[in-house]
This record gives sequence, C-alpha cells and structure tokens, in this order.
Amino acid sequence: ITKLQQTSHKHFRCEMHVLFYFYKFSGWLFNLLVVIFGGLVLAAGIYATIETSAYSSTLTVSNIITQPAIMFIILGLLLVVIGIIGVIGTLREVRIFLWVYIAIVGLILLLEIALVCYLVWNFTQNKEQFNEQVQTAFTPHIEMYREDDDLRALVDLLQEGLECCGINAYADWESNRYFNCSAPGIEKCGVPNSCCKKEERINSQCGYNVRDDSMSDRLDNINVKSCLQAFTDFLVSNQITFGIIGGVLLLVQVFAIVLSLLLSFEIPNKRAVSYFFMLKIN
Repeated sequence: ITKLQQTSHKHFRCEMHVLFYFYKFSGWLFNLLVVIFGGLVLAAGIYATIETSAYSSTLTVSNIITQPAIMFIILGLLLVVIGIIGVIGTLREVRIFLWVYIAIVGLILLLEIALVCYLVWNFTQNKEQFNEQVQTAFTPHIEMYREDDDLRALVDLLQEGLECCGINAYADWESNRYFNCSAPGIEKCGVPNSCCKKEERINSQCGYNVRDDSMSDRLDNINVKSCLQAFTDFLVSNQITFGIIGGVLLLVQVFAIVLSLLLSFEIPNKRAVSYFFMLKIN
C-alpha cells in the first residue's frame, strides 16, 4: 500500500508540475513576444518622430490622433510596459504582478469594447452629429496641411488610398490658406495632388484651380468623393475582414487574461505541493 501511495503521490506531483510549467512557459513566451513587438513599434515611432519632427507643433489630443509617430510611441510604450509586467509575473511567479497585468489587460479590453460600441452607435443612430464631430476634429488639420510634414503625409496617404478629397467635400480645402480662392499663390482655388485621380497625379499641377468656376472642366482630374463617405464605404465593404481581425485581437487578450489567472491560481498550489513533499522527505 505504501508503494502504491508513493507512486500515486509522484504521479500527482508530476502532473501538477507539468501543468504549472506549461502555464508558466506559455505566459512567459507570450509576454516576451509582446515586449519584442512593442519595442519594434516604439522604435518605429521614435524613428518617424526624428525623421518628421512630429513634436515641432503643439501637442494636443487631436495632434496625437492624427500623427502616426506619436501614436506608435504611445502604443509601443504601453505594450512594452504590459509585457514586462507579464514577464516578471510569470518568470518570477509574483502573483501581485500577475493581478496587475490581468487588471490592465482587462481594463484595455473593456475600453476597446466600449469604444467600438460608442462608434457603432454614433455612426448608425446619430450619423449627422457624428459627421459634424469628424468635420470639427479634422478641419484644423486641413488648415495645417502645409505646416506639418507628418500630417501632410497622413492626409495624402488617406486621400490617395481612399481616392477621395476633403472631409465632407473637396470644397473643404477652401479653409487652407494656400488653396483658398483668395490666396496669392498658384495653388489658389485648388486641391492637393493627392486629390487627383491616379492617372492624373503624374502632373504635379493637376489640382490647380479645380474649384474655380471658370475651370469646372478640370474637376474631371480629381476624386470628388468625400473622404468621410469613402471611409464609410471602405468599412462597409470590408466589415467581415475587420470583424475577423477584431475577433482575433479579442481572443488574444482573453487568452492572456485566462492564462495569467490560471497561473496565479496554480502558484500557491505548486508551493503547497512542494512544501508537502519536502515534509514527507524529511
């Protein structure tokens, strides 16, 4: 009987250790990958900031939203901090770090769900007000188009990628002092080159004077669809893809939370089992 009991205890201890170290190694590897990915994002953000001098303009909430370099730095720092907390918690078996990690990831997950619900509700139930909010938020960036290289690159990327011009209409460029119809320069009554149709962009002057009534025939050179409408069409046509991406991100975060919870529960069990067998040996 004693030998059977000893064999049973050994099997139990072995199973406990295998399960525990599986949780521990999986959590450590997952969070190490998070740290590495966060470091790459942070490095990309710092490099972009140095290249484009993103901090040359006043730092505001709207600037952060529209400047990829700053967003990359914030996201990278967040990922690195969360990953380090997770690595220390799993590698050193520190339960308080695991609980802090679970709380942070859980809070981020709730904020993401709340943000998605808010945007969907505003977009579907309160579309006019949503459009006004977008117009109000992005009009200053049309005005600053020539003053901020980073912002100009983002606007050009959106207008070229979505084949659109302006927020609600190409006439929005009237608010820019260089494209205003009363401007003294050659770009007056025009739009940026990124508004031009793909086949017309080779001509650097394809957007000049297109908003001048006497040059209305030049409208054929540009994309007249608003970027807000183009972005809406893009979301609708790719809703399945975005749904899959969102679902994967959700599962990854839930996986991190569940894994950390399991490990935090197993730490005292592992210590208790180790202490019990140490007493048996003694």
